[in-house]
Formats: sequence, structure tokens, C-alpha cells
Amino acid sequence: MLTPPLEEILSNSAVKLREQLLIPEIEVFDEIYTKVLSEFRADIKLAQAENKLAKSSALQIRQLKLSDLSESKEEILETIVGEEVNYTSFEYSDPPEGEKLVSVFMPVKNGRGKILRSLFGLKKELDALDKNGFEYIINICINNTQDGTLERVLKFKQLFPQAPLNIYELDKESLRATGKIYSLNLLYTLLKNNISSGENVYIHVADDDIGYPKPTSGILSNIQELQNNDSLKAICGTYTTSKSTEGFHFLNSIRKDRGILAKVGPLPQVYGGALTINFQDFPAEGLPPDTSFDCFITLYYLKDKITNIGALIENPEDLPIRTNPEFLIEHPEEPAFAKFVWRFLRDVDWRKKSAEQLGGDKLETEFLKLRRTLYDKITQTIEELPNTDPRKIGQKWLRLIRDEVYSQRDSGELTRELVVPLLQDGSSADEQAFCHSLIKDIPRFNSTLELLAQNSYFDTNSLTELSKPELTEKVKFKHIERAINKNKDHLRENNWLGDPTIYLLDSIIERTLSQRELLCKETTLRAIFERADINLGKDINIERHEALGNCNFSFFIESDGQKYFLRYHDPLGFRWFQRHTPRKTTYFSVLCEEIFGELLGKEAVIGTIFPSLETAADNYFGLEETNPIEKIAQRVLIQKDIRKDYTELINYCELGLDLHQATEIYASILAEYHGKSLGITKYFRNSEHSDKKFMKLLNLAGEDIRFSNAASYQTWLCGPNWVTRIFNSLEDEFHRDNQFYHCVKSMLNEADVDISNKFSEVCTRSVKRFEEGSLGHLDFKLNNLFVNQNNTLDRKIYDFDHITFLDPMYEAGHSIYSLVKHALLAENANANELLELTETFNNTYYSQFQHQLEIGNFAGKKQIITSANLLADSNFFAGITLLSVFASEYKNYNLSPGQLESIKQVCYALLKQ
Repeated sequence: MLTPPLEEILSNSAVKLREQLLIPEIEVFDEIYTKVLSEFRADIKLAQAENKLAKSSALQIRQLKLSDLSESKEEILETIVGEEVNYTSFEYSDPPEGEKLVSVFMPVKNGRGKILRSLFGLKKELDALDKNGFEYIINICINNTQDGTLERVLKFKQLFPQAPLNIYELDKESLRATGKIYSLNLLYTLLKNNISSGENVYIHVADDDIGYPKPTSGILSNIQELQNNDSLKAICGTYTTSKSTEGFHFLNSIRKDRGILAKVGPLPQVYGGALTINFQDFPAEGLPPDTSFDCFITLYYLKDKITNIGALIENPEDLPIRTNPEFLIEHPEEPAFAKFVWRFLRDVDWRKKSAEQLGGDKLETEFLKLRRTLYDKITQTIEELPNTDPRKIGQKWLRLIRDEVYSQRDSGELTRELVVPLLQDGSSADEQAFCHSLIKDIPRFNSTLELLAQNSYFDTNSLTELSKPELTEKVKFKHIERAINKNKDHLRENNWLGDPTIYLLDSIIERTLSQRELLCKETTLRAIFERADINLGKDINIERHEALGNCNFSFFIESDGQKYFLRYHDPLGFRWFQRHTPRKTTYFSVLCEEIFGELLGKEAVIGTIFPSLETAADNYFGLEETNPIEKIAQRVLIQKDIRKDYTELINYCELGLDLHQATEIYASILAEYHGKSLGITKYFRNSEHSDKKFMKLLNLAGEDIRFSNAASYQTWLCGPNWVTRIFNSLEDEFHRDNQFYHCVKSMLNEADVDISNKFSEVCTRSVKRFEEGSLGHLDFKLNNLFVNQNNTLDRKIYDFDHITFLDPMYEAGHSIYSLVKHALLAENANANELLELTETFNNTYYSQFQHQLEIGNFAGKKQIITSANLLADSNFFAGITLLSVFASEYKNYNLSPGQLESIKQVCYALLKQ
């Protein structure tokens, strides 16, 4: 039984509103009410499920050694509120010495998912100051946070090494509840001690969760307003919220609509997240730790003027603290009703505490009178909308909801503490992140599998597949997804078998499928293309093309003679579970394209029209949009459809080529990017050639580069990669009757080849070569490459999803595997033909690889690869992959006896070298 009466608040306010509406308006309201109520009930169930679900341990904290990045020092500061505060400083920039200065204060708590987005936008705003004679310095204070926030901030410093930045990290455990106040007091004291005050020295407080939709020189505009108005002490940006058109998020965002606020005029400041203030006007006595900055700072400047409230109401431009309509920022409102109520109660408590510090109940009463009077302008603007406009009806309902909350609070029936159990922790909001955390929670994952199996939710084929020992949890997850989706009605009738994990998965799958359906609508595609500044014509043709990827959904779109390719990165994936979150996949795809384009030439990759690298980075490092179409736009790539002039190499016959000619093209491209990037691991680790654009682009990936050191490569190579997992599982009892594997193993034993020992030896050499490693694609196949139909020397690579350093011989071997598998299944090549094809690949690859080493690479000098057994090792990697895959799946391919014998002979030949 839920203790706080939140659903009662919604229903009571709805009854009161219906009494005020006419029938056409009631029809609109009922649609809003049904959505909000359904959403609220779902949110509560999610919160209950999340509270029972084991927390993920997947997040790696403190991935970087801070001692390697800067000299840290422990200091103790007697703050202006009279307490000792322990903090660690990472100081990169000396205090500016100019007379025109803006010192940014940014308090951060649990900011891993949002801080980079805010910093990117903030830097654009600050660069406008630099052009107008102002210096700036960004001071970040991290409040006792262990979610990787510091690493994100250090990433920003890595991306923009010239940006003046200092970082401070509060260490005191007790500061968690009031971290923003302590952070601001600390930063103010440091500024006070290091910079002389002056009339052109300003503090700008920047919250870590705001976005800057357009560079507007808003901070400069704030300063100009302060300079031109002696009565103005502080000024803040005007913030808008989500563009969502349904649910409580819509309801909570109505009064923050940019179009409505633009018509209103000066308003008192009620949000301190983008506030600019003259240094001299910051409270010299500091900020009381038991208040909130926003409430306190507003009342602080109003306290001496609020007795003359009538004059302020008549002349709001004389307010000492107000908003600046020329400075637009984004600050999303709470999408969940329970969280809205909790924040509402919190803000009321903070306002009362701030008023008590400064003047008691009378100050609060007068302030509320002032704010309500001026905010009536927003109400009046919305009231001028048509009676059936959802915004007009929604505003009336929201006001009644707030009245109900006040009433329940005053009667003691509603407190913040009662609402806390109803709050989601956010894990289910990110579909893919939640599913990844479940996959890593093996006991809970297995119990979910067992529960579904016990209740007969897996069909015979799924049960057969799930019994294979080589299956990863990612592969098993797709079976769970299909089982839940296929039986969703029955599961819901049976209360999701009483299991919170299954409920959460059903909710996530439902949201994911809803996004997929929305993607296929013409109106959605038009809206997404508009974000790429492409206006599709009246008639468009949409062609679904599933063959282009196992994780992604692909479309070819034609309009007005223009043809485009769109790829959507789904949270759960198409046939396979998605490797990364969709926004990360999109970002890495664009970044890899830039990296390979810089290495091979821009014409050697298929260029992305949308998003730009900057937009993709903003999306990845920032918060995910809540509006469905905006969310889809963060997950897509738009490129030109080049099929008119280019053909995938997998269709080499259409290019007039035979398989050997296609192999030569395939091998030469691989050798080119391996040879041109050889030595990359050494240079990257030692920061050599960091001035080159190629290396700067790699720095954008930083710690997200796959195998950025030999130890991580060795761990992957010898243990958890997909080939070794399958190979090791072949000794399992499950495969005791596996004729393919045991036949090849017997052949190798007769030739005195111990495959396990040989694999260990090859891995040792491969790890040694990693020290001279190359840039890798790691999924480079015949269908990852387009060739010009009229000029086979014109080729384009595509389909990137991660950035990898590796031993080039490993990827060469994996490419041979891909080639041989295609030749066997598509062309029924026999053993001799397959080995001849392998020889063609090796001859081309090795000659082109050596050629690239002779002419030099990105580092500007010739490279030498010193490890021996190059081709033997790449052949071994090809053989071990062929053996593992075909031994595990040969029955699925319906091989003829001749094909079966051919692939056995090829495995044997490659592995015994």
C-alpha cells in the first residue's frame, strides 16, 4: 500500500477541473489525464522494481590515475561559514591578471551523464566573452561524487587543453546534502583570496545540468544588463524545457515554453543555474549551508526592496534580480509526477529556510505575492490560447495539482520522506544501460532465464540454443527479449510472474518497440531530416534494408531525385544486442569516420551528413532527450545513398570481378590502414605527435579506445573474445559428439600439433606486436566496402562502431576467416580453391603492408615491424576462428559432405603452419 496520496492528488484535482470545463475541453483533458495517470502508475511500478533490483557494478570508477595527470594536494580551508572543508585541488590555470574577468563557478554532483554537454555549451558562451576583452576561468567543484564525474571533466580538459580550468573536489562525507552551497562558498573564498575585486570582475554560476541550444553570447548579455542598470544586482538566463507533447513532462513544461515566455517581459529570477553577478555583490558573509542557492540569492537581493512591492510590480524592470530573455538555456523539468512532488516539497522547505535566514515569514509572504503577480503574465498569455488548446487546459490542471500538494503538505499527510520510496533511480530510463547492468548481474540474469523457462515462455528452438555453453549473456538476452515480447499479454495477465526484472524488461521492450514504430513514420523521418537542414519533397519513398547490419535498422530514402541512407541505432539491437548505448554508437561512428578519413583521405570513407561530430559529441556526453522524435534524432546517421555509382564488394560479380580480384581489393585496403597507422599504440601512449589532427581525433575517444594498452589487449585476446569463448566451449560435455571439432583436433594431434599450446604461443607474439600496433576496424568484411562501378581504384569504407588498437595480424586473420567463409558458403569453393584464395589475400596484404611501411605513415617516418611469423600467425588466427565457428554452427549451414571435408582441410592447413 502506497502511503503518500499522490494518485489521490491527481484524481481530486481532475474532478475539480472537469467541473470547470465544457464537453469539448473535457475530451482534450481526458486524453491528458489518461496519459498522465497511466504514466504515473507505470513509474511507481518501475520505482518499486528498481528498489528490488540488484545495483549494477558495471561502472568503472577512477579509470584514470589522477597522479599521472596533475599534482594534487590536500588542503584545509576555513570557509566563510566557519567550518573546515577538506578538498583536493587539480589546478591547471593561474588566476587571470586582467581587469575584465568572469570567474565561472560550477558545482557538480553525480554529473557523469551531463557535465560534458554543459561544458561544451558553456565554452561557446565564454568564447564570446574572450572576443569582447574579457578573460574567463572555469572553476569546477565536485561534491563528493564517485560516478566518474572527475574523469569526464578531465576529458574536457584533454579536448580543450587551452581552456582555463581549475578543478576542486570536496572530500567531506557530511557535505552530500548541501554540496552546492559548500561548493560556491569554497570557490568564492578562493576567488576572493586570489583576485582583486573590481567593477568588471563577475561571477557566473553555471549548473551542471543545463544546455545551451544556441550560442547567444548570453553571459555577455548578462554583463551588459548589469552594466547598464545600477539597480540590477544579478541576472539569470531564461530557460525552456522539453518539447514533449504528452504525459506529465508536457504538463510540467507548459509554463517554461520559450514562445510563451518571449511574450511576457521581465520576470523575477527563480533559477540560479545560469546567473551572473558582480563580484562585489556576492554575499560577503557567504551562503547559509541549510538553504538553497536559488531561493536564498533571490530573497537576498529582494529583502531591502520587497517592502515597496507595489513599485516593483508596476516596474518589474527595476527588480534587483531578474531573468534575461536574451539568454536562452535549457533545463529539463521532471518527467515523473512523484519526482515533481518531491522537488516541489523540497523547494518550499528551502524557501522557508532562506526567508528565516533573511527576514522571516513576512519576507516569504511578500516574495510570493510579488512572484505570483508577475507570473500572472504567463498565465494570461496561456489563457489567450484557444479553449481546447492542451497547454491552456494543462496549465489549469497543474495549478490545481499544486494546490492539492500544498493542502496535503499543510495537513501533514504529505512529506518528502514519504515520497522517496516512489522515486526511480533512473536505471530503467536508459534502456540499454539497464539491460547491460542486468547482463552483468549473473545470478539475477540466470534467475530470469529460469523463471521464463519454468513457465514455458521459450519455444523449442530457443531452448536448444540456450543450452549451448558458448552463448554469452548478450546472445541469451535476445532470447529473453523475444520470449517477453511474444508472450507479453499472458505475462501482463499473470502480473509478470511476480518478478520486478521481467516487469522492467517488458516496459523497456515496449518503449523500444514504440520508438521503432515511430521511426518508420513519414512524419518522423521528415522531422529528423529537418534537423540535418534537409527538406524532403512532397513524395518520399522509404525502403527498409535489414541486410546492412545485425545491430542496426537501416533505410534508403528517396525524395525529389535525392537518395539518402539512414541508420538507426536501436537500444536493444536488431538481430544482436547493441554493443554501446545508441548515442555512443552514433558518436563513435562519426568519430571513426573522421579518424579513418584523416588516415586514408576523406574520399576513402562514406561521409555522414548528420550529425556532425560536434553534434554527435553533444548528444553522447549530454542528457538523452525525452521527446520521442528528438530521442530518435540522437540515434541516427544520415548519409548519401551512393549505390548509383558504387557497389558493395560482396557483390563483386556486378563489378565485373572474380573472387580473387575482389580479395586483392579487400586485402589492399586492410594493409593500407594497418601500414599507415603502424606504431599508433606507442605514439598514443607516449603522447607523441599529439599536434597532428589524426592524434587529436583519437584523443576525442581517450579511454574509450578499445585495447588502449597491451594488458587489455592480452586479456581480451586470451580470454573473453568471441572466438576463444567458442573454442574453449568445444571441450564442454555438450560438444562430446561434435564430429567436426574432434576430427580436426585428431588430424592436428597426428601432425604433433597441440592447438592449445600453439594458440598460447601465437597470442604471446601478438601481444608483443601490439606494442607496434595499428588502428583496427575489427569487423572489416567484403560488405564493409563500396567500390566505384567505373573505377575499382575508388573505394569507400563504412560501418564503424568502435575504435580499436590491435596487432594487425589478428585483424588480417579475421579477414581471411570472413573471406573463406563467404567463398565456401556462397561459391562452394573446395579446399584447394580456399587455400589459393588465402594465398592471394596474404600475397596482396603483405606486399601492400610492406609498401606502406616503406613510404612512411602519419608519424612522418618509416616504420619497421620486428616480430616474426607474421603470415603464419594471421593464418593461425584465421584457422582458429574457422574451426570455432564451423564446429559450433556447421549443422546450421547444411553443408554437403564435400563442403564439410573442404573446411576441415582448410582449418587443418592453417592451424598446423
